Amino acid sequence: MVHRRTYEVGKITTRTKIEQINHTKKQECDEAEKLITEIAKFTPEQILENDDCLFTKINEMTSSIKATESALEKLAMTAEGLDPDNDIEQSKFEEQADKVNDVILRGVQARDKLMAQRERRLLIRNSQHDGRVQSPRVSVSENASTPRRIRHLKIPKFSGDRWQWQNFWTIFEELIDKTEDSAILKFNELKNHLDGEAMELIEKYLVTEDNYALAINLLKERYDDSEATIAELNDRFKFVKATNTSISEQRKLWDKIHILLQQLDTLGENIDHYMFV
Repeated sequence: MVHRRTYEVGKITTRTKIEQINHTKKQECDEAEKLITEIAKFTPEQILENDDCLFTKINEMTSSIKATESALEKLAMTAEGLDPDNDIEQSKFEEQADKVNDVILRGVQARDKLMAQRERRLLIRNSQHDGRVQSPRVSVSENASTPRRIRHLKIPKFSGDRWQWQNFWTIFEELIDKTEDSAILKFNELKNHLDGEAMELIEKYLVTEDNYALAINLLKERYDDSEATIAELNDRFKFVKATNTSISEQRKLWDKIHILLQQLDTLGENIDHYMFV
């Protein structure tokens, strides 16, 4: 009876804590949204005219992003005390966490865009002013947190086909994992690019700094397996065929076989015995 009462009190305390964090987080999100909206209205001319103000606002945006990430960490720590069988409480946390992640991503995108635009305009102004290009002023926080992004390249979604893992991880590692972004942002990007079985595998992990590495390791344990990948490619090789005898279908068949052989060869498989008439 005492144990049951203690459990109920703990449950109420957890609910109270998450409601408090939700309230605080909403205020922080509102402030971040206002900041994003305000900076987004700057024209290129205003950027040149109000450089000191913009310089300050970029640093404020960086601080806001860090504060939002910190709040998400606190939210995740509180959620660890939730009753896993209580769908309402779990759903409430997941809904709030999604909102926080959205704000973080929007904040990073707005900041990065503004930093690039400011630097470009300042370089042009300096070049026109004295005939040489000078580096714009860069703050410590800008240097420390500017991510290395190549957003025009598309990261494929990975749904759990083992033979596609290496391709997915090579691209994701280069565009996301090696950047200076926080582990929380990287984890959010990871979840955005997973689907199906792969997503279900790491779904149990809350979006926190520490859990990002755990999720990556779990994915590698499941899918970064050369022998299993070779077996799956062999199965695909056995059943690949053309739908008819037309030249175009035969060409498509050859392309499929060629890609499979290349993958097998990359994995160290002897492909000589795959040759056929």
